[in-house]
Amino acid sequence: MLESLGFAYGVQGNYDLAIETLNQALEIKPTSAAYTNKGVAFLKQGKSVEAEQNFKRAVELDDKDAMAWSNLGSYYAERNQSSKAKPALEKSLGLSPKNLDALWNLGGIYFNSG
Repeated sequence: MLESLGFAYGVQGNYDLAIETLNQALEIKPTSAAYTNKGVAFLKQGKSVEAEQNFKRAVELDDKDAMAWSNLGSYYAERNQSSKAKPALEKSLGLSPKNLDALWNLGGIYFNSG
């Protein structure tokens, strides 16, 4: 319940409350989704170090979470770190071949690399 509430706060743009609520959820039960949503909230606040840490923690916790890999890969792609983005996005697509965000970002990497 707290994880869903934290996600909802993030969607509403209340990132501080989202992070606080997701931290509470993580104390009860760590999940890759909670770390991913916390990473997104940090990213929206311009806190890229914290965002990256949470995205990494998400894939460490569940290496079969396609969305966690997609978010990590997208994070790197947006920072022009293709060598880090490509394997994360490929992992995401291996787990969920129809993930449009991962397809889009990986396509951009291939396009930009010629």
